[in-house]
Amino acid sequence: MLRYGPMTPEQFEVVADLIRSREPAKSAARMILLEGAREVDAAAATGIARSSAHNTATRFRAAHSKILAAYGDKKNNGVGEERKVRKKA
Repeated sequence: MLRYGPMTPEQFEVVADLIRSREPAKSAARMILLEGAREVDAAAATGIARSSAHNTATRFRAAHSKILAAYGDKKNNGVGEERKVRKKA
């Protein structure tokens, strides 16, 4: 699997929508991926098993990597990049 840097909160919400993540697993993934919480702590805080928190975070990372790879963005996850768009004359 390709590795990319951390995702932004906006990217997290898009991935959550695409993979149809639901609570409380979504909150555990947010804690792990955006706030840097340990899986065991996120699991305890959300009331799910540590394995569920791990599996959810893994699904988010995999989806995020696939999206970025599809768009060819390895540089900085697209954050702050402006893309040139051709306008029809």
